[in-house]
Amino acid sequence: MAAPTHMSRFPARKNMFKKKIHQAKDKGVKDDTHDGRVGRLDEHTMGYYRRVADTIKDAFQDEAEQGLFLDNVFDQMEGEQVQLCRNQTVSRILEELLCLARPSHLRRFLSGILGEFEVVVRDRFAGHVVQKALLQTAKSLDDGEEGAELQEKVLSMADLLLADLNAVMMDTYGNHILRTMLQVLGGVRVPDQVARSRLSREQQDKETSKETKQLLKKVPEKMQLSLKKITNTLLSAENFNEYLLHRTSGPVLEVLLLVLQQSHPALCHRVGQAILKKSKVMSKNPAQPDKRVPVVFTDSVGSHLFEVVIEVVSSEAFSEVYSQCFGNYLLEMALHPVANFVLQKLIKRSAREEEFSEMFDKLSANLEAILGVNHMGVVLRLAESCVHHPTKQRAFLQGLLSAFHCWEPRERQSSCVLLIAGMVTHEVFFPGSKEDEEQDTKLKPGLTEVNLHGSLLLQQLLKFHHCGPVIAGFMALRDDDLTTVACSPSGSYLLEAFVTSSVVSEKKKDRFVAQLQTNCFKIACHKTGSRSIEAIFKAASLKTKTALVQVLSEKDKQLQSDHFGKFVYRNCAVGLYKLRPQDWEELQGRESKKRKLFAEIIGEGEDRASKKKRRQLEGDAGQPLSSYSDEMLALGMTVKEKEIGESDEDDDIDDIFGKISKPAVKPSVSPQNKSSKRRRSASTHDEKDKPDTGHGQSSDKEEKTHSKARKSKKKLHKKEREKICPDN
Repeated sequence: MAAPTHMSRFPARKNMFKKKIHQAKDKGVKDDTHDGRVGRLDEHTMGYYRRVADTIKDAFQDEAEQGLFLDNVFDQMEGEQVQLCRNQTVSRILEELLCLARPSHLRRFLSGILGEFEVVVRDRFAGHVVQKALLQTAKSLDDGEEGAELQEKVLSMADLLLADLNAVMMDTYGNHILRTMLQVLGGVRVPDQVARSRLSREQQDKETSKETKQLLKKVPEKMQLSLKKITNTLLSAENFNEYLLHRTSGPVLEVLLLVLQQSHPALCHRVGQAILKKSKVMSKNPAQPDKRVPVVFTDSVGSHLFEVVIEVVSSEAFSEVYSQCFGNYLLEMALHPVANFVLQKLIKRSAREEEFSEMFDKLSANLEAILGVNHMGVVLRLAESCVHHPTKQRAFLQGLLSAFHCWEPRERQSSCVLLIAGMVTHEVFFPGSKEDEEQDTKLKPGLTEVNLHGSLLLQQLLKFHHCGPVIAGFMALRDDDLTTVACSPSGSYLLEAFVTSSVVSEKKKDRFVAQLQTNCFKIACHKTGSRSIEAIFKAASLKTKTALVQVLSEKDKQLQSDHFGKFVYRNCAVGLYKLRPQDWEELQGRESKKRKLFAEIIGEGEDRASKKKRRQLEGDAGQPLSSYSDEMLALGMTVKEKEIGESDEDDDIDDIFGKISKPAVKPSVSPQNKSSKRRRSASTHDEKDKPDTGHGQSSDKEEKTHSKARKSKKKLHKKEREKICPDN
């Protein structure tokens, strides 16, 4: 290959030590310099593309400079695309280059690839470049004449894949190009978990896509026809049943199903039916069912394929598919190490279907056996589905507690949280005789760690309408157990779920948080416990917040100097509470008011109809909360209230928004006057809308009095700040 003639910063003659330096830099292609290595490039070419990569990282001053740079690089690349793609280092550089390429550049690149496409499709490194080129091409298919030319290149590549479809399906590297081609032809981007291999996802630094996305708003007819040709060719293949369990062709069928679900539902149904028939999972004789789980459910490849089949099957056909393919093997699948993942997808899919009732009855009676093989995913999916079926919640809770041996006698139910959080039965957690169980609680064993699945399961149970034993279990936790839960990564989310649950009464939440006060300081100085304290503080009532901060303020210096405790000190405003408790209480009131305002703006707590009715009642003269939406967006939806003592202002939320829009509203009444606050909340009209009651003068006097009181209060606060913080 001829060496590049421009952009070279090195002389034509190279010293040996320079050659070794370049080889050391190119660790990923240390074999590229060996004679006979596929994709070997000379040192001049390698140095050129290294400088190209450096230029891309340095960015460009404007689009004109970028366009000139790309033109030069693609001119230099002309006729050498295939050999460049087969080099490991240069292939990665080309992927970055294609992200910046224009339609004309993509057209020239694809033209060079098509000349030796049979070589590229089976190359380890070139396949990644082709996939990137196809995805970038999909973004430019609507670009006039250039888009039409790119469409022809894509269709030509699709024809080449179709001509040797069986070999491409079975090829380790070619099947990835086919997966990308199916997505481009269907105009749909499937999740990376299906489209890419596990190794590729692990090597990718960026976050992977987990949802199906739309690539093209309108897919051209020629591309739709090409997708149908590939699908029909696959369906007519003699060895179609081999595709189901093959490690390379199975994922291709998964991508095909997800693409057709969005673009051609009828064709997707055909492919799904073909997979069910060829896999031989449909029961031939329902009267005498075979209890052996089909091989395709127990295979590591086929199980993934059937998870996608369950996902794409229509609601009309789901009942038939369930009864003929899954109904006879539910318990066997739940106990199998591979087939249980297919069952989890089936439970999740049937959560809102009529078949869930039958499925639940078969599985709930064997929860202990399922837990015995540690298939927590199946139990967790049942709990999630029971949230949508209140009639099944009591039966599930009884079956679950029976599996942990704490349903009967009734006294054992209070220990259910400890048992589920630790994922152990009652006999394991409380070893010894029955008399030992009634011994002093101080001598009983404690919780050592919180299991992840146990925490997730308890979080779902807290969503049940009837979860009395679970709530009683939380209330029965000892101080040491609470500390263990709060300082555990899994347990911190469990405590947050309890204090934010709508099922638990406010009185019980306050009692529960009061139990934390014993070890509150210890928890606040823990890496995970500090987050637990902040979450509990945010959801607690004002009375509970005051009690919690009062305990923390007793050791405020130690809390402030601790690496993790300082966050609790700041977010709970412990310093402000110790200096001025009344101002701290006002601050918490404003924070609570602000959170309610945010909830109403984003639609939590009220539906649209109630919002509209409320705005009509407030009238034109009032200040509906939704009028602050523009200001909220301007503030980035995060208006932070500064603490007194750290800020020069002590504004409430109306003052904050008034600085931006300055709405014509009456001065706010001092929060200390409770009677005035009730009057203001009882009426939302201006003075001109109020009926003449003969008390206008009295109202004006009260407003002036409150305004003077507010100004004097601010002056007093300012003097106090100067005494405490003279530098400010």
